[in-house]
Amino acid sequence: MKIVEPKVFHIAQTNLIEVGANDFLQHHKVPDWETDAKTGAECLIEIAGRRCYQSWETPTKKAEESNPNLTKVRVGNQTYISNILKTKHGSVLEHAHDTFAIEGVSRVFTHEVVRHRLCNFSQESLRFVRPTQLYAYFPDAFAELPEPQHKAVAEIFAMTFTDLEAVQKDLVAALGDELVGKTFGRKKKLQSSMRRLMPIGMSTGIIMTTNHRNWRHLITMRTHPSAEEEIREVFGMIADILYRAYPALYQDMKRKYENGCDECWFESERV
Repeated sequence: MKIVEPKVFHIAQTNLIEVGANDFLQHHKVPDWETDAKTGAECLIEIAGRRCYQSWETPTKKAEESNPNLTKVRVGNQTYISNILKTKHGSVLEHAHDTFAIEGVSRVFTHEVVRHRLCNFSQESLRFVRPTQLYAYFPDAFAELPEPQHKAVAEIFAMTFTDLEAVQKDLVAALGDELVGKTFGRKKKLQSSMRRLMPIGMSTGIIMTTNHRNWRHLITMRTHPSAEEEIREVFGMIADILYRAYPALYQDMKRKYENGCDECWFESERV
């Protein structure tokens, strides 16, 4: 067996289709509207918000021409989104999505994270994939134990995974020809049975997509000191990536180092 650490890869994000967006602005008679948004996602969120209130201010057209009720128009993407966050107009944040590939995490992690129903998940299937070696995350709660407890627990951990890895090899040997030259459907049934002797702590991978309203919620929830340590570590990494990638959307994020991980929360969502 081999000890691994979680890794996070930012692999996709929402981008604006400029032709369609320009046609939309032309339709609303504000073709010269501009934004200083740093990303397509933040531009899309600003467009969605301004469409709700027709708050288009351009060099050639005042916002009150589109909506006479307006008395103030916020200029600049950072300022505009700051107001969205403060007023909790969260629905417009749901238009933009980001995707992360998360590797080197246990099935303890994936069993918890897939409970979030506003996400899309694609996870390694152990009905199809036959591991030849087991990888595992060694919990900090064990790693931080004083001697001699640390040594004893580490030995038990390694011995257990080594034994379970041997079980998989013994099963392959025992099944023999049943895993060679058979239809994939037959091998899938056998593999599905073999996985029942795989540990929940074994390493796997999952790809996860959700919108930014939900990312903010998940970061707050999953970096809290009461959350499971592996999840705290992963969502701390995700929080760091999103904070750097989207300066307007995550401008109100606060963080502090707590119990070995960053705790993150959003100032505008504090009561």
